[in-house]
Amino acid sequence: MSAYYSHIEAQPGDGTRYDLVITDDPYGGYLIVWPSMGEVWRGFKDTEIKVLSKDVNPYSTQAIQKIWYEIVMRGDLE
Repeated sequence: MSAYYSHIEAQPGDGTRYDLVITDDPYGGYLIVWPSMGEVWRGFKDTEIKVLSKDVNPYSTQAIQKIWYEIVMRGDLE
């Protein structure tokens, strides 16, 4: 497993500050974690994110998806 780790603070215009941690997922892809809310998603460079937590707000998932695409499109991942 690689030691990739990224700490992201984003405000995509929905009034919420997303303080995210992105790290390699040992099962493939990346884990996108919002620690303050206890929410986790799995993302791959070429697909939509998948919710791994229970009771995740759908609006949060939409915002995280937008942030994820921006990260992938910028080439910020290894």
